Amino acid sequence: MARRLGHGSGPAAGAETGQAAGAETGQAAGPAWRAGGISLASVAAPLLVLPAAVLLFESLVARPLYVDRYVFYSEAGAALLAGAGMYRIGRWLGDRSGRRALVWVPAVVVCLCALLGQLGPQQRIRAPDSRLFDFGGPARYLGANARQGDGVLFFTAFYRKDRLGYPLDFRKVSDFALAEAPARAGTFRGRDKPFELTRPLMLSRRRIWVVGRLPSALLPPGPARQESMVLKRHFSLIGEQRFRGIVVTLWLRSGT
Repeated sequence: MARRLGHGSGPAAGAETGQAAGAETGQAAGPAWRAGGISLASVAAPLLVLPAAVLLFESLVARPLYVDRYVFYSEAGAALLAGAGMYRIGRWLGDRSGRRALVWVPAVVVCLCALLGQLGPQQRIRAPDSRLFDFGGPARYLGANARQGDGVLFFTAFYRKDRLGYPLDFRKVSDFALAEAPARAGTFRGRDKPFELTRPLMLSRRRIWVVGRLPSALLPPGPARQESMVLKRHFSLIGEQRFRGIVVTLWLRSGT
C-alpha cells in the first residue's frame, strides 16, 4: 500500500502531472483549427479562390468553360473561414467576460441572421420569373396541343433540355432530327442528324413544332437556318406562342 502511495505521490509523479496539465493547457491555448502544421485557412482559402481562378484563367486563354455551377462547391471555403472567424470572436468574448458559454453566441447569431435573411431570396430564385428561360410553359403548351405523330425541332439543340425536363409533355411528338440521345451522347443537347438526313424527314411530316427560336433566314449558318428555309418553303405557320426566352411555333405542310 505504502509503495503504491509513494509511487504516485513522489516528485516524478508531480512532474508527470505538471507535464500533463501543461500539455492540456497548451492544447487548449492553441488554435483549435490548427493541427499537424495544416491550418484551416490554408485549406479553406485555396478551396474558395483556386477553382474559380483556374476556370477564369482558362476561359481567357482557351475555349471558355467557366459556369458558376462548376464552382459552387468552393463556397464551402467561405463557410469554413467564416466559422473560424466566429469561433475566434467567441473565444475573445469568453475570455473578456469570463463566461466560456459566450464562445457560441457569435456563431448562433450569424447562423440565425443568415437563415432569416436568405428566406426571401431563396423563394424568389426558385420562382419561374427569376429564370432567363421558362421551359415549363412551352412544355405544357406543346403537351396540351400536340397530336400523336407530330414532329418537333429544337432551334437550336440548346432547347432540347425542355424535353429532358418535361418528357411526358413530349410523349406525342417525335424528335426526328435527333441522331444520338442525350444520355448516350453525355450532354443534354444530344447529337443532331446532318441536314441532308433531316430534310426528307421534315417533308414526310404533316405538322412540325419548333421549340426555341422563331424560324428565320437570319439565323446563324447551320442546320437551324437550313431547316427554317424548308419550313418557309413547304409549310405554313399556323400557331405561335411566346414564353420567356422561348418561342413555340406550329407549322402545317402546305397543300394538306
